Parts: sequence; structure tokens; C-alpha cells
Amino acid sequence: MKVFDKVVSLLKENPQLRDNDLRLYMRVLVDKGIARVNGDRIEVALNAVLKETIPFSSIERARRKAQEEYPELRGNTYESRQSLAIEARDTKGVSVAYRDY
Repeated sequence: MKVFDKVVSLLKENPQLRDNDLRLYMRVLVDKGIARVNGDRIEVALNAVLKETIPFSSIERARRKAQEEYPELRGNTYESRQSLAIEARDTKGVSVAYRDY
């Protein structure tokens, strides 16, 4: 399965992964067998990561593309991030305070 297809599948099945690239990445590693869940921790074998892992940036790009193509897969913070981007663009260089959303 291609990275993009795997990411789309995970975003559909697990809405909590839509706003957190690190959780999404770790879930891909678990599904691929590179990492395993041990209680409340995820254990990753270093030699497996160095040999077989998918770059974090690939998962991040796949998530962005999936959410662009499938708006229903966007996370809870999408709207607030977009409004902050518009506000920043409208101020044209004027400093905008960071807001936690």
C-alpha cells in the first residue's frame, strides 16, 4: 500500500490522528511492524528505523495532500489555523500574536 493510501485510511479510521502528525507517523510505524505498542508506550527498534522507516516528512506531506483532496478528513484545528493565516496575510507584515487553538 502506498504511503498516501495508508494515510487516507488511517485518517478515516482514526479522527484523533488528523491534528497530530507525530501520532500519525507512529501509527504508520506500528502498522508497518517497525514499532510496537507496549502498554502506554510505543517501542521502536532503532536498527529497523534506520533500515526500513518512512521519512516523517513523507507522512506529513501525505496527510496534507489527503486533507486537501478529502476535506472531511481535516482536523478540529483546521478552521482556526486558516483564520490565523488569513489574519496574518491581511496584516501585511504587522506582528500578530500567537494564539493557542
